Amino acid sequence: MASTAAGDDFRDWSGLPEDLLLTAMEAMQVPDLVHSGAVCRSWHSAFATFRRLGLRSPLHPPCLLYAAAAAADNAVRLYSPSSTGAHFRVPLLDEEAASGVVGSAHGWLFTSDRDANPYLLNPLTGARAALPPATALGRVRGRRFVFSPGDGGRRGVAYDVDFGRRPGGSPDVRQVMARRARRWMYRRVAMSASPSAATGCVVLLLHMLERELSFARPGDERWTPLVDGGVWASHGTSFLDAVHNPGDGLFYVLQDSSPGGDTVVHSLDLTAPPPPPSSPVATMLMFATPPRPCNHHLKKTMCRYLAITPQHPQHVAGGLEFLVVERRWRRSGSDDDVSTTEMYVVMLRPLDLYFYEQVSLPGGVGGDLALFVGHAGAACLRVEDYPMFRGNCAYLTDESDGDGDHANPPPWKRLDLALWEFGGSNYRGRLTKLRDTWPLHHPWQDNSPPPIWFTPSLD
Repeated sequence: MASTAAGDDFRDWSGLPEDLLLTAMEAMQVPDLVHSGAVCRSWHSAFATFRRLGLRSPLHPPCLLYAAAAAADNAVRLYSPSSTGAHFRVPLLDEEAASGVVGSAHGWLFTSDRDANPYLLNPLTGARAALPPATALGRVRGRRFVFSPGDGGRRGVAYDVDFGRRPGGSPDVRQVMARRARRWMYRRVAMSASPSAATGCVVLLLHMLERELSFARPGDERWTPLVDGGVWASHGTSFLDAVHNPGDGLFYVLQDSSPGGDTVVHSLDLTAPPPPPSSPVATMLMFATPPRPCNHHLKKTMCRYLAITPQHPQHVAGGLEFLVVERRWRRSGSDDDVSTTEMYVVMLRPLDLYFYEQVSLPGGVGGDLALFVGHAGAACLRVEDYPMFRGNCAYLTDESDGDGDHANPPPWKRLDLALWEFGGSNYRGRLTKLRDTWPLHHPWQDNSPPPIWFTPSLD
């Protein structure tokens, strides 16, 4: 009988000592770790100790964050492409949070509430960080309540937005309902760190129709605009993407120089305390020329992204490499035939402040790299650290429909939850549905926003 009792104690996982539980938790993926805290009272206590001690779980692969068709519980789903291919339910306190997401970094989402006011959210922990409201953006002239015919005649929030194309020109103020503002007011975002980091967090925002730049820190009252002029005055006003490099603490922004032509990469130093609007240090680094001219007669829609390649452990110090990714898709006469048709990549290697090497990559990014491209921007990782991904491939989610107004494509355009396999020297590749690669069991809602790539964290 004594041996049986001892065996029962051994099989009772709730009786495991805390130090052994902490060791097991350090080996868990982040979603599994969060769920482990709900197993029983002792596991919950161990999870609380894990958080208090600031212990780290293993590097987690990018996941798909999406609203499931059956999610009537204010929740979204997190698909983890690990060996188990598990789905995790992620509760959101704000039922509108999922539809306002335009970017993520360090395990946090940039999203907005029902009134289009932005904030940062860690969907796994429920932590939030306040950002300046929509009225603190430079082009927003006011906020008021109006009756919205498109919302059942209910009273809703509207913003007076100046659509004037040139600073200092004649104003063109129009009314924009909050529901519509959430779709196009916030375009891309880059974050320097988790809002919980001791070094502080700076949020760089591409916003409005012209994709202008502003930045803020959590808790600020206003967005600080990066006004036209200085180093980028001669290259237009439209910014396409932004990334943060933790190695040097700088932001890098991709700017459109001319339609179908060159793009320009700038570095941007926002590490100093909040400066006047025009004082951040910006440096023009390099031009990126597309590998092939854009044929406008084909009626293709095009998006460009900026990514930084991960530093290889054996790579020489300072070997920063940028990827300028160009994604094109064609719209035929049929509304149900819209999908990515071409993907191009240019690699830029800065040699010093004003000299760089440009390498066209018609065959893709190589067998050791994988790209993640979609509505929330682009990212790059080495597949040797994440064996569940394939090298020389781009994992795609939906993008804007390109009309400059609707940031989220309507349901009938949801064709690009897909895997793009780069081809050879002829720039061609192959597009396959991601469900043919991963067992995606839960379709997204017909009226939901596009899924995004999200790397979970407990920071």
